[in-house]
Parts: sequence; structure tokens; C-alpha cells
Amino acid sequence: MKYLNPLDFLTVLHGGPVDLRDNNAVSLLRKKSLAELELADDKMLRVNGQLLSKNDLLLFFDRLQSSQELQYHQQIAADPVLSRFLQTGDMTAQIVDHPLYHDSAFLSFIAPYYEPMFTTGVVNSLKTQDVATLQYLFSSPLLLDGPHITISYRHVLRYLKALDNGLNAAIDTNRYKWKRFERFANATLITQLNILPAEFEKWRSDYGISLINLALAIYKTDLRRGQQVLTLVAQLRTTDFVQERLQVRKKELQAYKIKDRPLVDLLGSLTYRIRPYWLTDRNAGRLILALVGVAIITMGIRKMDSMPKSSPAARLRKEADLLANMRTRLPMNSLLGQLEQAMTARMGIDTTTPAPKTGDDVYGPDFMKKLTGLPYTPSFRLDEIKADEDTSIDPADASFSDSLHRQSLLLLNRLDVPMVALVQTPDSFYSRFIVAHDSIFLPLQTTANRIYFYIGQYWTRPLATQESHHIPLPGYFAASYKNANTFLRENALTFVLDPVYWRRSNRYIPVEIGADEQIYTNLLDNDASGVTLYLGN
Repeated sequence: MKYLNPLDFLTVLHGGPVDLRDNNAVSLLRKKSLAELELADDKMLRVNGQLLSKNDLLLFFDRLQSSQELQYHQQIAADPVLSRFLQTGDMTAQIVDHPLYHDSAFLSFIAPYYEPMFTTGVVNSLKTQDVATLQYLFSSPLLLDGPHITISYRHVLRYLKALDNGLNAAIDTNRYKWKRFERFANATLITQLNILPAEFEKWRSDYGISLINLALAIYKTDLRRGQQVLTLVAQLRTTDFVQERLQVRKKELQAYKIKDRPLVDLLGSLTYRIRPYWLTDRNAGRLILALVGVAIITMGIRKMDSMPKSSPAARLRKEADLLANMRTRLPMNSLLGQLEQAMTARMGIDTTTPAPKTGDDVYGPDFMKKLTGLPYTPSFRLDEIKADEDTSIDPADASFSDSLHRQSLLLLNRLDVPMVALVQTPDSFYSRFIVAHDSIFLPLQTTANRIYFYIGQYWTRPLATQESHHIPLPGYFAASYKNANTFLRENALTFVLDPVYWRRSNRYIPVEIGADEQIYTNLLDNDASGVTLYLGN
């Protein structure tokens, strides 16, 4: 039965406040409401979302003649928490106690309205694990008489027994997945069950036994969670018998942890602080063993790859490892750092500085002076040919061939901005400026050749004196272009050339640098003969 406060009802019906002590006004509203009901198609009157029949209206107005009930309605209206709860079912705070709430006549009056809202609120709080609402419901005065207390508690107990049956059914399936048990064994639920009054202690004790059975069912698969379930039982308000059984089972699990636990479970238990909550000790241990096996296999494969081989591929791989120890490594890192800083520092743009022409070596001379202290001599000649080697050109090697530019990289700048190609080898360095939409040949050595692509806008002369340990910069790009900052290191290309192949080839390698949303590198020749290519710094 839903509660309808006559003060609110008559105010809506009249369109304003009504004095319930004015019998003439109340009688007039009675006639008005009955007339509106007769005019309705379904013979029902809707007020505040509630449908009233003719019998409901007659009973409502008859009960207004009782001064005692009128006093009850006035008290309910004066209690905003109770009034809201009776009309909406929302318990947002604790009901403040009042002497009238302990009067048996008042309890008999309010119980038919209070019981459905109270029972529904308790069950829904348990289902949604709403601890606050459940606390408000049981800490407030219990506005129920004896018969309605019995009705309410029977409904709540029916839900609790279904919860216990669900837990036992999950245990009997013999298939362990913690997600299936989590709603039956968690700290929030235990807190709620402890809020329930003493009438539910017997059920709480039965549920404690079910939780102990759960711990015994899962501890060999997931010891840590089995122990956590027993900790929850210790927090549950149960009989002394349940707590005694709990201590016995705790000792059994502790003995198993020390003596009989499989190695795979022990390994998995080491990860319980960092692994996902749904991963069991056993499955975590299995995962660790699998990862160890994969690591051992991977190390074995790498060891086999590092063994000496007579094939050219093995020699090339060994030569590529020398890049980490090249003499030009530290000066190259210094130059790259200066260029990256120049693009991000936003130190101003000097539009009066003339840009270099395609082919100008903007950084090579100063780099080599810093490296050797000797006058700069480009070191990109072909290796000397031994007298006993076959140096005749292979006629089948005809794609992208040019005898004047053999063993070179043809770099095509497809961008709308200029770029500088930085060519680094173990013992030498040179650079080439390339204006927008132009190209240039870059001679390569039969060793490791790493090419960086420095791209930007607004060629500018440095304004401040550079530090002594830096490579002198005659100029730099004052503004970046698209993803040029990350492109400089991440898209560097390292070409390792096979000297045997390139002494008999007129090939060159065409590479284009273009852009759509991002700058990209594209090799225009699919022929990989005599070349091992690495990407990135």
C-alpha cells in the first residue's frame, strides 16, 4: 500500500493549501474529487502519479474525520526523511527518533505503508551492496508492528537463503573461477550482513559455514583467496561454534602452505601483489613457467645466430654490431642534440640568411675538424680492388644502374621544404643540403653507412656563441616541419654493403623522402642484393 499524505493530496486537488480543520472546505473537495472521477473514462482519479478508485476516495475522506490519524499525518509531514521514504522509497538519512514512533497505535497505522518500502529497501541494498542505505534503514526507528515485522523479515530471509543456495551451487560445480564466487565473499557483503539484527544470527552462522566450505574447495587451486575467505568469516558475526570451526580450518590451510603446496602454486603466489585479481596462484605459476621456457628458447636461438658462419649474411650482421663502437658516435650524438634543440628552442628566424644550395656540405668540414683535428678530406671513395679479384661488371645487374654513381644512394626530396642528409660511417662524416623537390647522389662505403634526414624550415644563422665542445653550426632550421623532430633519429637508415657484390655492380639505391600527414621514407628499388638495411638510430 503506497502512502498518500492528505496534506499533499488536498493541496494538489485544491490548487493551494487547505486547512484540514475546516470541515466545509474538506467536504467541498470531497464532492469535487468524486465529480472529476465520474467524468473520467476509466472511473479513476490520478493524483501525484497515484490512481484512486471511488472506494479509495470515500475511504480517504472518511479517515480524515479521525483527529488521531490527522495528528499522525501531520507528524509524518513534519519529518522530511520519513515522508520522502514513504512516498518514493529513498532513504537518504537516518530518521530522527520521536516519542510517537514508539506508540503502538501509530505503529499499527503506519506499518502497512512502511513495511513494503522497508522490505524493498533492505533487499535492494543487499543486491546492490549499498551499505549506507542499509545502515540508515536499521539505525532508524523500526516503524512496524509485530505482524509486519514478521512479514518483512520473512521476505529478507527468503533473499538471504537464495544467496546461500547460490554459493553452495557454485561450490558444487567444481569449476574454479573467482568471478563466480566474488559476489558471495567480499568485505562489503560481510559489513552488510553484520548490520542485520539479531533475528538473522542463525542464518549468518549458516552462511559462515558455507564460506568455510568455499575456502576448503578453492585453497588447493588458490591458497591466497582461500585464506582471504576465512578472514571474512572471522569478521562475520556468528555463533561460537562457527568461529571454533574456523580456527581448525585456518590451521589446516597454514599447514598446507608450508608442506604440501606444489611448486607452480608457490611461484604464482609471489605475484599476488601485481597480478590481476582474477588470476589464480596456479595459473600465475603456469604463466611464469611458460615465460621462462620462452626466454630460454629465445636465448638459445640468439646464441645460435651469434655463432660464426661463413656466409656473407653472417659477416654483415657482425659488421653491423660495430656501429655501437664507431669513432664518430659521440660527435654524432652531439650534433643531433644541437639540431634537435635548435628546432624546438624557437630562438627566432633570420630571414636574411641565404639558404645553401643543393650539394653544399654544411656540417662536414667542422665535424671532421672536431673529430680528427686535421683538414677535412671526404672519405667516401670506393675500396681498393685487389689484383686477383674478378671486377667485371655483372651484365644482369641493370636496374637503377649508372657507372658514374655506382655504390651510391640516390636521395629524392619530395617535400615542400629543404633537408640535410647526414652521412655517418665508422671513421668519417659528410652532409649534403637538398632544396625542396630536388635530388642528390650520396656515395656509400663498403661498411656501415648511417644516413639521418634533418628536415625543417627557415634556414637561419646562429646568433649566440656556441659551447666549445659542440660541433660549430654555420646554420640550422629555425622551425620544424610535421614530425621532423622524431623523424631525425627514428627513421635513420643504416646500409651495410657487401664489398664482394658491390665491386661487380653499377647499381645505385633510390630512396625518396615524402609526406602526407607524416613524413615517410620509401625505397624505390626492391632489389636487396648486397645490402643489409636497418631502420632507426
